Amino acid sequence: VTRLGSDRAARCSDCHGAHDIRPSDDPASRLYGLNRIETCAKCHPGANANFAAFHPHADFRDGSRFPLLNGIWWYFIVLMSVTFSFWGLHTAAWFVRSIVERIKHGPHPKPRPAAYAIARFKLIDRVNHALIIITFFGLTLTGMPLFFSDKPWAAMLAGALGGVQACGVLHRVFAVMLIGNVVVHLFGLLNRARRTSIPNIISGPNSMVPLWKDVQDFKGMLAWFFRGKAKPRFDHFTYWEKFDYWAEVFGTAVIGGTGLMLWFPELFARFMPGWMFNVAVIVHGYEALLAVGFIFSIHFFNAHLRLEKFPVDDVIFTGQLPEDEFAHERGEEYDRLKAAGTLETLRVPTRPAHYRVLAVLGGLLAMLVGSAMVLLIILAGLGIV
Repeated sequence: VTRLGSDRAARCSDCHGAHDIRPSDDPASRLYGLNRIETCAKCHPGANANFAAFHPHADFRDGSRFPLLNGIWWYFIVLMSVTFSFWGLHTAAWFVRSIVERIKHGPHPKPRPAAYAIARFKLIDRVNHALIIITFFGLTLTGMPLFFSDKPWAAMLAGALGGVQACGVLHRVFAVMLIGNVVVHLFGLLNRARRTSIPNIISGPNSMVPLWKDVQDFKGMLAWFFRGKAKPRFDHFTYWEKFDYWAEVFGTAVIGGTGLMLWFPELFARFMPGWMFNVAVIVHGYEALLAVGFIFSIHFFNAHLRLEKFPVDDVIFTGQLPEDEFAHERGEEYDRLKAAGTLETLRVPTRPAHYRVLAVLGGLLAMLVGSAMVLLIILAGLGIV
């Protein structure tokens, strides 16, 4: 935050002193024994021994001095490498197969105009997704400048948002909204549990839990990618949608938990050792970096940029799909609902055309901002900007 222009962050003299600097093993040093707690308490009332055990100069790249932090850092390096390699290859194979299919069979047919469509998402699902969009973009734009504070573009982005202190306030506002998003989602889950059985939620056809069918669908997609076999017939959710969901659930818990630790360190220091805050700094930043990179690249392709959906899949915005598109995308679900005689209950009046226009405009803006962020992150990682 100092690099980004803040004058509120601790400076060397705040901890080490100005004209009274002494070695930390000198009883007169501000950092010796209990003196360290008093020094911390000048800026952080209520600081205790746990709080004072935080290491402000820990270098997680130095494995000899900080093996735990270095191990956690390497964990994220490996995790990000495996995640982006696997899903990057998945995306590339899908893109190539889509081009081959278009050359062989022509463009994907557009849905026929119809008075009725199939309802796919309820209002609470669409509200939940809207909150995800708002909070994710808000947290990304206000948080990434801190992660890349040594890059010129980070200072420019922070300045455009009102400065680093304004970014800090906004980041916390979006964090509260994220918590609200979790509450909304939990409300939706409880409501579903009230209307159906727990076993059905876990293993039913509409379940978000990975099932054996998802393994079979993944194998079927590989056969389609590389051998041109028939594309799998999907049910209510696909294996990549389930991966997105659980990655978001886990990521929200990790980022949210570590974020609260860093927001209220004096509170958490009452029952957590100081080194946990060093861990939280690494985990919060790199888990966020993983989420940003994945959502703004892999998820954008899976949801919007594949040829049959380009430029935007508006189903999460309108909550509905044309029936012929539904039968094509979710063939197994369509057949199951038709056989059970319940398909008719999902037919709803088609939304006005302006819903699609607004979804496309909003989606394109989101992808433009997201792609720009991914590009800046990649260039920063390469040391170019």
